[in-house]
Amino acid sequence: MPSSASWGNTVTLVTGVDGWDDDVTHPFLLNGAALVDLSENVGLKIAVPEGATKLTVTTQGPTGTSRDPGDVDLYILNLKPPSTTKYTCKSEYVGIKQVCTITNPPPGSWYIQTYLTSGTYDVKATYE
Repeated sequence: MPSSASWGNTVTLVTGVDGWDDDVTHPFLLNGAALVDLSENVGLKIAVPEGATKLTVTTQGPTGTSRDPGDVDLYILNLKPPSTTKYTCKSEYVGIKQVCTITNPPPGSWYIQTYLTSGTYDVKATYE
């Protein structure tokens, strides 16, 4: 398992745990906690409270070799899952390192969708 020192707290995606989340297709990501070493597309959400001034969702590798630099795309939307055509923010740069920042996000559930083409990655969402 990769070191998580630069990410702080990390969590493992778990379904069927009492009190975790009824929507197992889009489990909640905790503020500032990262899911690490992902090797497939994921759909997540984060509950942004009233008064938050910024929501930032980032991805970064463990993948990053010249043999497989990895690539992931990031999409974010408020109140329902995003798609490649409907989103508030998208980040489709080449590589594993992606970022979406939303200033003064409305409170509520913000949905995060990743589309992985190769490699492995970590994802983290933080609101301030």
